[in-house]
Parts: sequence; C-alpha cells; structure tokens
Amino acid sequence: NINYGDIGNTYVVDACNGVGGNVEWANEDSFYRRSFCPRFIKATTEEAYYNFFVLEDIHPDFIHIDAGHSFEDVKRDFELYSNILSEHGVITLHDTDLNYARSIVPDNEHWDSFEGPGLFIKELQKSGAWDVINLCNFGILKDKPSSTGLAIVKRHESSSSL
Repeated sequence: NINYGDIGNTYVVDACNGVGGNVEWANEDSFYRRSFCPRFIKATTEEAYYNFFVLEDIHPDFIHIDAGHSFEDVKRDFELYSNILSEHGVITLHDTDLNYARSIVPDNEHWDSFEGPGLFIKELQKSGAWDVINLCNFGILKDKPSSTGLAIVKRHESSSSL
C-alpha cells in the first residue's frame, strides 16, 4: 500500500503522445511504476501544471524538465513550474549541452530544434535570478561516455522570481 504525501512523492508527467518516442511507464505494470511507485499524470506539462499541481496546491522540492526541446517549450515549462517550486527547491533541465544538440540532431525540416534547453540555460544565467550549474561534456573525451547535458538550477538567495 502506497502512502502518498507523508514520505514524499514522485510525479511523472507524460502526454504519451509518441513525441520523443514511446515510454514504458505508460503501462501500469512497467518495471518503473512497479518498483518506484510514482504518481503518473498522463497529460502535457502545461495541462498537468494547471489541472493538477496548481489545483492540488503542490509545491515540489525537485523538478526535472525534459519535455519539449524547443526554446519556447523549455521556457514555458520553466516559467510555469518555477512558480510552484518550494522556497529552497531545485530544478534540473536535461539536454543542455549545445555541442550535443548541434552535432546529433540533423539540420533539416523533419527535426525540431534540440537547442532549446541549452539556449534557455544561457538566458537564465544572464538573468542573475538563478544559480546555474551546467554539466556538459559531450565529445570532450572521445573514448569515454559523454552526456547530453544537465543543468542544476536554484533561486539566487536574493531573488524571488525570474
């Protein structure tokens, strides 16, 4: 029996619309859902924000953003969810390495831009309202694994909003 709330919660938000591939956690019997018991919200990030997190007055301590990869998508998700982030909460953003985005995703009409997270992090760093650590290592060591980038963000102590 799962006790949501008194020991912490994990929420997974996914529209399960095939954008970015298919996900295993849509299946109730998936390894992830069986093993880690997240609360699963089948919706877009914007729908989940208004129709769940705001309605339920939830203020997460940790938010991971990895949905739409256009600049506009990342900026919208960050602006929405940072409004409900707890006072000392942390947000991470995935795929923030611009070297990865520019080398892996082909430049053609059939692919959406993958540069949004990296470009948004640059804007966030300039704002001064947020402390940002952007961990990027794509292609630095050719014979070692690399990542697509991960930024760790928290409110600057003297700032209250973006």
